[in-house]
Amino acid sequence: MRTSDLVISGILAVIGVMTIVESVRVVAAQGANVVVDVIGPGPYLLGLGVLLVVSASAHILTSLRAAPTAAGEPVVDDSEASQRKVFISVLTLAVYVALIDVLGYALPTLLFFFAQLRLFGRSSVLASGAIAACLTAGFYLLFVEFAGMSFPRGLL
Repeated sequence: MRTSDLVISGILAVIGVMTIVESVRVVAAQGANVVVDVIGPGPYLLGLGVLLVVSASAHILTSLRAAPTAAGEPVVDDSEASQRKVFISVLTLAVYVALIDVLGYALPTLLFFFAQLRLFGRSSVLASGAIAACLTAGFYLLFVEFAGMSFPRGLL
């Protein structure tokens, strides 16, 4: 395992634990007269903290399972094709951010998820479209319907 993998995992884990502790503190500090939304800051922070700790654990496990090279370092794919994928991914994120105010939430989000799934996934066009539609609908239901948040409606 590379030292950088260990450091990254450690940082994620520490931030995750700090977030979990802070979520408990926020809930304990809320008074009876405080109005919060459905999710509220405590449960949201708790979920985020748990997600960070799980991500750190998964990163460590993935690093431990990586096949070492003859020099003992894990194989890292830093090819030009991989770098191009990262660049395209960042570019699609920038386009998504630019379009969400103009077109609203649904269409740009669907296209963003579809592009990311096609770029990094191995599934068919139909499967990528179905997964993108489910993710778009799922996020809408979770945040707009359940949590009462508002998403951009767009100008069109």
